[in-house]
Amino acid sequence: MKESADELMGVDEASQVKPYLALPPSQRVMLHETAAMDGSPWGGAIISSALESGADISERQGYRALNTLTDKGILREVNPEGAANQYEVTQKGRQAMKAMRKHVQEALAVVNGNASSKGRTSSFR
Repeated sequence: MKESADELMGVDEASQVKPYLALPPSQRVMLHETAAMDGSPWGGAIISSALESGADISERQGYRALNTLTDKGILREVNPEGAANQYEVTQKGRQAMKAMRKHVQEALAVVNGNASSKGRTSSFR
């Protein structure tokens, strides 16, 4: 029986990492920048931070990514004191980021040769 791409990557169907992996780069950047900022940053600050970090994104792409992440339930738009376009990461977004972090840590363990408990070995030593 042939293994699916998910099985080969070690990602099962119920994994929380799937929503993260499905995000295009512009949405990942906006998610990371929002999570890294204090409070509920406004969209313009999130986009400015992304540009300062070297992201190749326009203001329009940034706002489109923020709106799409909101539609997906990964970000939530908050309006304290009536301010518009302020965002925070939802529980779903935090779970996706935590799952991706675990996925990357497991991959790094393989690369570093520390994953023998899972029966994996690495040729990257």
